[in-house]
Amino acid sequence: MARDGERFRRLRTPATGDLFEHFGVAVTPPLPEEPPPAAVLAAAVCEHCGWYRPLPVRGPCPLCAAPGREARAG
Repeated sequence: MARDGERFRRLRTPATGDLFEHFGVAVTPPLPEEPPPAAVLAAAVCEHCGWYRPLPVRGPCPLCAAPGREARAG
């Protein structure tokens, strides 16, 4: 004869192992995630604070708000 602990587990464990299904909770599957952005191949350093920013630089620095400048050639 089975021990009481094993009998209790058989009575309480859902057959599928899915507790949401066992208790009647409807769960919608998650939406597919967007792919991550492409890796940055070139960056410029903010001349004021040293923060690396992807090229082309647009607008002020997000860290120190210094005006953006394109990287120097060469």
